[in-house]
Amino acid sequence: MFNLGLMHMSECMVRGNVAADGGAGGGLFNAGELMLLDTSVSDCTAAVGGGLYSLGATGNTTGKQETNVENCNISHNRADLGGGIGSGGAMSLAATLVSANLAVDGAGPPRVSSPRLLLPCATRLPFHPLSPSAQAS
Repeated sequence: MFNLGLMHMSECMVRGNVAADGGAGGGLFNAGELMLLDTSVSDCTAAVGGGLYSLGATGNTTGKQETNVENCNISHNRADLGGGIGSGGAMSLAATLVSANLAVDGAGPPRVSSPRLLLPCATRLPFHPLSPSAQAS
């Protein structure tokens, strides 16, 4: 799925997708505003962000770029970089499990270039959250 505008996904399953020609976001590619709720993203493949990639670009239809993921399962995805999640933009995860993803670099934790990745303490993740100094508001 490719989003440049405003997308809300709830109670969905994104499974078995592949980004073409070394692209990003095997399951979901977001360059707009995305709210992902109670959704599973699994068994997807891409060069960057096997399950989900958040671009962090401007010029989309909303003028904003933000990715919010709540109560989701991002698992069994594959990528060269960021097996589960790749992000260059604002992203928040809440009550989300990111597990069993494969990558040459950055399989489990989101591989980000954005300091705005927020990992609340209550988030169920199989790795240590970013230190407070790496988080920005």
